[in-house]
Amino acid sequence: MRVFNYYNWSLSNDELSAITRTGYSSFSEMIAKGARIDGHPVGVETFLFYWIKLFGESEMSVRFPFVIAGIGAILFTYLIAERWFNRTTGLFVAITFSCLQFPILYSQLARPYSPGLLFSLSMVYFWTLILFPSKQKRSKSFTDSKTNVAGFVFSASACMYTHYFAFMFAGIVGLTGLLFLNKSNSRGYIISSVLIILLYIPHVGIFLQQMSYGGVGSWLSKPTATFFRSYIEYSFNSSDAVFYMLWAICIFSFIIFRHTLELSKFHVITLLWFLLPFVIGYYYSVHINPVLQYSTLLFSFPFLLIFIFSFIPDVLDDIKTILLILIVGSVITVSTIFGNNFYSTQYFAVFKELAQDVIKWNEQYGEKNITRTINVFHPNYIQYYFRKFDKKADFALYEINDPLLISKLKTVVDTASTQYFVYGWSNINHDPVINEIIRNKFPNIVERDSFFNSEITLFSRKSSGESERTTIYQKTYDFEEIKPVGKDSMLVSEDFAHSGTHSIKLDNNTEYSPGITETLGAISSTAGIVNASVWVYLPDTNTIASMVITFEANGKATDWYSVPLKDYTHQPNKWAQIVGSKSIPNGSAANDLMKVYIWNQDKKTLYFDDLEVKVFKK
Repeated sequence: MRVFNYYNWSLSNDELSAITRTGYSSFSEMIAKGARIDGHPVGVETFLFYWIKLFGESEMSVRFPFVIAGIGAILFTYLIAERWFNRTTGLFVAITFSCLQFPILYSQLARPYSPGLLFSLSMVYFWTLILFPSKQKRSKSFTDSKTNVAGFVFSASACMYTHYFAFMFAGIVGLTGLLFLNKSNSRGYIISSVLIILLYIPHVGIFLQQMSYGGVGSWLSKPTATFFRSYIEYSFNSSDAVFYMLWAICIFSFIIFRHTLELSKFHVITLLWFLLPFVIGYYYSVHINPVLQYSTLLFSFPFLLIFIFSFIPDVLDDIKTILLILIVGSVITVSTIFGNNFYSTQYFAVFKELAQDVIKWNEQYGEKNITRTINVFHPNYIQYYFRKFDKKADFALYEINDPLLISKLKTVVDTASTQYFVYGWSNINHDPVINEIIRNKFPNIVERDSFFNSEITLFSRKSSGESERTTIYQKTYDFEEIKPVGKDSMLVSEDFAHSGTHSIKLDNNTEYSPGITETLGAISSTAGIVNASVWVYLPDTNTIASMVITFEANGKATDWYSVPLKDYTHQPNKWAQIVGSKSIPNGSAANDLMKVYIWNQDKKTLYFDDLEVKVFKK
């Protein structure tokens, strides 16, 4: 289940990021400019740096060792459960862990998860051999246990170099071991602990630098009170059948065998090790910086499964037990493959499909007839797939995720001479106004492909056989023939103008400008997309002012959108166009109002001209 199709689906944003960081010419440069600035320990990036040099950067090559690590983790789930409890428990745990979607998915990613899982489990296995040797080995000397010490030291150190949640889990395991020291095991354990600390010294500087970043709060939100419940549902395939089947086995095995059951320290340890990483991660995410995700809890997840099956006695010779193990595996497999459509579902934003669409359109309409733009974090994320398909494609812009870059996009759109225009985005902040800027010059959609957290669209100037947008309302306020009345007429100025001779001047006496106000009934639709644009002239580019699109019902705002003027005006005393887009809120009534105006929060002097509103049918 881990091997099947692992190389056919698009590399994720994080995988392409890791591949891109291996492109430095030397190891030291890769560490300084690639791995050190990332939020993960440098172990996996170091491995990929040398692996790609030896075996190339194809999906099959890059993901292969991570798939093998995921498979190896299954073996250690069995070995731990078998040693802590019995072989029947071990087989139940192994087959469940083999078939659940959660560990399969993260075993197919070239990211730290499957190596961190493998190292975490192998560490626990060797930890067990050191602290709780079997009876026939308890009398042997430390020299005879040096393999266990070496295995524990290597695995724990590898956890610390692989992922910070695996690091934390190694710390929890290490501290737990202090509770079980005695004369026969303390020497090996203390020596192991010292060696682990010494082996981590080269990484301390990188650790301190990365910890100073705090977390990934710029894009990851704080977990809510429902996070744990959602995590449990997700880890059991979001399937009631799987969830209740596994917990029924847990409860009924406890009830049936309670008279002969021996509760042990390992029952407590399994729950403690499963819960503590969540509790620590949740507290840190809520009170410091968000870091908690389902993926970061993978390293401790196997211990929940071990607890669930820990009450089953060693009855592997019972045909009913063997059948039950097969039934459990079958139910989970069916749930993963068919219930969740695992092998046909997109779990991460795609890049491969975006490149394939660009290649198809280049061949169909002519490469020189298309202006191409894409919104990704690094050009290599999309160029990787053009190299793979042995094709070339140039893009006018590779990143359009802030107002300055959106302004550049507008320049690209305005100066484009081609008949077609491509815009795609993947796993990045995508402002809906981008589509509207493009459609002002390329109003028709020839083709659009949408994927999980990614999309690509081919726009065109042409209309035949293509999806034309319908304009249901348009109004322009140029302050020439049509001017404000009443007290707002005093705001008309001849100091500067974008077109004609007049504009509106706002100063320290005016916070809210005159603008365009219309009932949704007059627009002829309560479902549409409002595009607004205005030209502004700022003597001070630090002025805090915004173009606002707002909707009101019964005198109260029902939805609101603003565009800071300074995001688009980077030079003083020059005209700059501000654009914004907002959908009419669902459930709006015909007598609700749409308003577009300038909000001069600072009450500084500024000028604006040629305010225009277009509403397009959805």
